[in-house]
Amino acid sequence: MNILISIIGHWPWISENSWGWRPAQTLLTTYWFKLEGISLFSYQTPLFGPPWQVPFEFPLYQAVSTIMANLSSINIQTASHITSLVIFYTSAIFLFLICNEYFPDIFIACAIFAVYIWFPFTFFYSNEILIDFMALTFALGFIYLAIKWFKKPTNISLGILAILFVSLGSLVKITTTPIIVIPFLLVFIRSLKDQGFTYKESLSFVNTHKTFLTFVILMAIIPLSLTFLWTNHADSIKLSNPFTVFLTSINLKDWNYGTISQKLNLKYWWVFILNIKKYFFVGDSIFLVLISLGLTIKASNKVREIIISSLFGSMLTIFIFFNLYNQIQYYIAISAFMSILIGYGLSWIIKIIRRQNRVWLTLLFIIIFGSTVIYPCVEEFKEYRNIINSYNVYFESGYTAIAQKARKNTPIDGYIISIQDTWIPIIALLSERKVFILHPDNRELFTCDIINGINYRTVVGSPDSSDSKKVLSCFNHYKQLDSGIFSVNQSP
Repeated sequence: MNILISIIGHWPWISENSWGWRPAQTLLTTYWFKLEGISLFSYQTPLFGPPWQVPFEFPLYQAVSTIMANLSSINIQTASHITSLVIFYTSAIFLFLICNEYFPDIFIACAIFAVYIWFPFTFFYSNEILIDFMALTFALGFIYLAIKWFKKPTNISLGILAILFVSLGSLVKITTTPIIVIPFLLVFIRSLKDQGFTYKESLSFVNTHKTFLTFVILMAIIPLSLTFLWTNHADSIKLSNPFTVFLTSINLKDWNYGTISQKLNLKYWWVFILNIKKYFFVGDSIFLVLISLGLTIKASNKVREIIISSLFGSMLTIFIFFNLYNQIQYYIAISAFMSILIGYGLSWIIKIIRRQNRVWLTLLFIIIFGSTVIYPCVEEFKEYRNIINSYNVYFESGYTAIAQKARKNTPIDGYIISIQDTWIPIIALLSERKVFILHPDNRELFTCDIINGINYRTVVGSPDSSDSKKVLSCFNHYKQLDSGIFSVNQSP
């Protein structure tokens, strides 16, 4: 019922335009999958000229969205939104199953499930065209499968399935994978104890549990190896184009991980804590987290295990990919753990009120919870909507007409040069053409030789811009079609 009502709540935005940088880039790859066919290892994100590739993540989300569009005959934008929701609800089911393994009462798992699907951050981003919830789904799926496998390590198929989940999750988005580390280690330690492991007889244990230990090692080595191979593959493609070299893993090292000095600076941690408070602990829900932490004092070891995993697993994930947490979407990785910290405390309060069985106390709780948590959550969601609406209005008013004119002037086998302040892919997405973006970070690399012999037919850029003049000088003929749009031709 929760899922059904949630789907109805999402319906008004099921076909919404997504002009944020990450959603637009994701949708761009999906568009070219649909037009040219799915190619997981050589996919098109045409932003910087031949070979028209900027590989980051393994494009499984884009492939699934394309298949959804092909099977349902709906446009790729709606298909992508639906794909996102299906993935999100799958992650919610895995979260419920995990909680049902740890907590003694199914009601606690239900409360955490409800928090996860209804809190404004997850409710808003679950509908966005992003890969993050797919990575989170694989991570949660792996945790659940690992828990079941550790209970019965002789089940080879369950172990293989767990390896498949963690491997796909790492390929889709490695920055989400660290959330599995602490819960996996704690379950592994518990499993060792259950199987009678002692330090004195460790060699004997290794000899008698070779299959078990082999699978544990493979659960770490295989995803790391696949991620390493994919990163090398992606880097080799980026290195083939001087305009994408700046996006190789070595050049993004500080952007992804941050520096040691940043990681040890409490000022940065305080910013991230405030972000967590804003995105998850809306209103006075921080008190629910404090209740959850307090309950662990007398809780069972398994309950302590999941609370510790939620708290320190989130911190570890942020610590590893430190600098990325200046971007809001990366907090999706820890959203399930935050829901556990909130939902556990909430379930405790509700159970106390139910045991009292007093109408006045129930009404008082509804009033207090409604005013201190639900109402702030509604306002927070409105803020998210206002931001995205303003964003969409900005891009649709500033880019749609230009992109449509550029598309009209550019044949399907022709290309566009777009001179921009950043490399946001809106012109490429709206024009439905392959685009070479010239922006301040790569302008020094540009020469006329870069575009010689390539069928560029349109230039988008301010006529007064020095970059526009430089690009136009490379063509034998050009004609201004409209403000900021030029038809170009290299033929004599």
